[in-house]
Amino acid sequence: MRHESKKLENSAVELKICLTADEVKGLREEVVKKVATKVEVPGFRKGKAPITTVEAQFKDAINEELRDTVLGKYYEEAIKGENIAPISYPYALDVNYENGFEATMKIDVYPEIELGNYKGLEVEKEKFEMTPEVLEKEIEKILNSKSELKDAEEGHKAQMGDVVDLAFEGFVDGVAFEGGKSDSHSLKLGSKQFIDTFEEQLVGYTVGQEGEVNVNFPAEYHAENLAGKPATFKVKVNAIKNLIVPTLNEEIAKELGYENVEDLKAGLTQDITSREENRVKNEYIGKLLAEIEKNSKIELPASMVAREIDNRIAEMEHQLAAQGMKLDMYLQFTGMNIEMLKNQIAPMAVGKIKTDLIL
Repeated sequence: MRHESKKLENSAVELKICLTADEVKGLREEVVKKVATKVEVPGFRKGKAPITTVEAQFKDAINEELRDTVLGKYYEEAIKGENIAPISYPYALDVNYENGFEATMKIDVYPEIELGNYKGLEVEKEKFEMTPEVLEKEIEKILNSKSELKDAEEGHKAQMGDVVDLAFEGFVDGVAFEGGKSDSHSLKLGSKQFIDTFEEQLVGYTVGQEGEVNVNFPAEYHAENLAGKPATFKVKVNAIKNLIVPTLNEEIAKELGYENVEDLKAGLTQDITSREENRVKNEYIGKLLAEIEKNSKIELPASMVAREIDNRIAEMEHQLAAQGMKLDMYLQFTGMNIEMLKNQIAPMAVGKIKTDLIL
């Protein structure tokens, strides 16, 4: 067995594994016998057809089995012999069975890094100042987290900030389109979860009220049959819930582990200051790393980037599920498809990987 390799762009290598006709002869004979025991040939009992007949009728299956056998036997030896440390499975596999066996494949490898200057760098560092306004915003977040959704009073008209349980069906040119229907969907008005002015048009609706909402799909919408087109949604409000936000009091302070409101404010001031100073520090380090990256040379393999993108999408799906939404519906109402989402995530994924490699 002979092997050779050469470097390619983006931290990939091309590996070639070659066997002479004599080297592959025995392996092919074993494979043919193995295939012959599995296939059925008209006029013969299973496993009893002549070898020549099996070779003629099942050439492709024999070649595939031979490929897997050779790679299973020699792949590890070849990558060790070529000092290749794969980070992906082989891809772009091309096999030639004439005059022996020759397999050419591509493999992603750990990227080589030419580290840029990391000393004497100058970047701006933010200064955090604790103010009463910062404390009030933190308290507001806490109170919002303790808010409750309660059914609105009879006759209440929906307003921004309310959560409506909505049934809807979308139509373009009078025809219902796929993915545009739901019998019950929870929607917070003002969240911009739906396209265009969909949510604003629900303001004033009451429970049980039916109507129509008219919107325009984005010009860059992933479904070409909908992109840029006006649409009409027939809607019905199943329920309206108000978000009831409590006021800060001694009881809430004690629930959070403080003696009283003043103790809570003092504790929050300390926590916020520590948190924000850490944020400032981390952002400062991030700016320094960005400067190092500008002067570094790192060619990322495609598989490494793809894996990081998939991880981020999986995290996103988990977060959406916690909000009662599926990824497909999110894509539908943001005017994207999965490829557009991946392209949006890619720069962040590349930055994350390069930072990790630099460190």
